[in-house]
Amino acid sequence: MQKNYELLYIVHPDLEGSIEKITEKVAGFITKAGGKITSSEDLGKRKLAYKIAKNDFGIYSLVYFDIESVNLKDVERDLRLSEEIMRSMVVAVPVVSPVTLAKRKPRLKKEEMEAKKDAPASIIVAEEKPEKKVTKKADKAEVAKEAVAEVAEEKVAKKAAPKKTAKAVEKEEKERLKKLDDKLEELLK
Repeated sequence: MQKNYELLYIVHPDLEGSIEKITEKVAGFITKAGGKITSSEDLGKRKLAYKIAKNDFGIYSLVYFDIESVNLKDVERDLRLSEEIMRSMVVAVPVVSPVTLAKRKPRLKKEEMEAKKDAPASIIVAEEKPEKKVTKKADKAEVAKEAVAEVAEEKVAKKAAPKKTAKAVEKEEKERLKKLDDKLEELLK
């Protein structure tokens, strides 16, 4: 049974001019092993996360293909033995049918709506909601500036207040973060 696979490989940066030949060579590895390429994409020259063979950059290419699981070893072996390819990784791509996705979406929306209805209204949230609905970007920026100013005022007040226990400080910090999260959610709506 043929499975879908994704191959990402990195070509040596000095071979940028001959990337088409290397792509054909990799396609040959796959077809020689009995696979069929469904799509391929050249992702271009990118900086590597760490040096490979004293190189900071590499040319990335992505290939999607179908092949028998037994023949995959041959493709991986050919990729390892190729001098032009610095690194490669083959990953199985799961097949998700559209029917399954269609069934999941309405159920998630329904659960979210029920969760919102059942959620208790917080006193803090009710007090901090702006009087008018924020619609324009300029209004959102003003509300964000006000929120930042309030947080700054809270910090100044905390410095002037007498020393508190670690639990009290931790509780106040959690409340402050919850207020910020609520304001951010309001801005994003």
